[in-house]
Amino acid sequence: MSAIVFAAGPQPLVLTTTGTSYTTSIQSPVEQQTQGGATQPDQSLWVVNNTGLVWDFDDEITKSDTGYLDPGASVTFTEQIWVADWTPHITGIEAIAYGTVANFEVSVQVDDGLGTVLSVVSKPPVTTGTGKFKNTRAYVAVSEFYSRTSPKLYPIPNSGYGGFGRIITATWTVHSKDSKRITLYVTRQTESQQGSHVGYWCLPDDYPWAVDSQHINGDPSLGWCNAASVHY
Repeated sequence: MSAIVFAAGPQPLVLTTTGTSYTTSIQSPVEQQTQGGATQPDQSLWVVNNTGLVWDFDDEITKSDTGYLDPGASVTFTEQIWVADWTPHITGIEAIAYGTVANFEVSVQVDDGLGTVLSVVSKPPVTTGTGKFKNTRAYVAVSEFYSRTSPKLYPIPNSGYGGFGRIITATWTVHSKDSKRITLYVTRQTESQQGSHVGYWCLPDDYPWAVDSQHINGDPSLGWCNAASVHY
């Protein structure tokens, strides 16, 4: 007799440490802190990244989740996201409702553990396309970095040849403001600001990528996203 297999029904949106889809590129040495940079041949001089967090100039972590939110419902998740130093890093969250018009918002709150909290909430979502190609998106991004001499930086354990920085925590929230159940595809991405994909979320589809860093550094008028940057 064959077993009866039931198809899984719709699942509520949940944000987790790895997401339902997870890609990562964490590199050693940490080139901005290693003597001689990324090409240093003597590994005894490397600053190494054993944190599992974004730190190096080229690091990147992307996490994606899909699920529904009922009217007025929210999901929130807190996690460590990067080791901050004098290399600007950026983190962002994007939510998309495919094939429909929907009302929702995303936000991120970045905490340095010393009482400095940077919070950004998305602008009203933007709908593009028509018919079955109609999609609704909301974006938000935060960038943060320190001066080399900032007293907020401390030695990072197990980092090889003298690595130091500050581990930063983010709290993500996705909130439905719609009167119907909506299904959202949510992406969280953390990386170096150099060549940032997160920054591209913050620009209209037809906007030149060359202004990406200018936008992230505090000119939200350029795009659809609310973005903020802080330098200690």
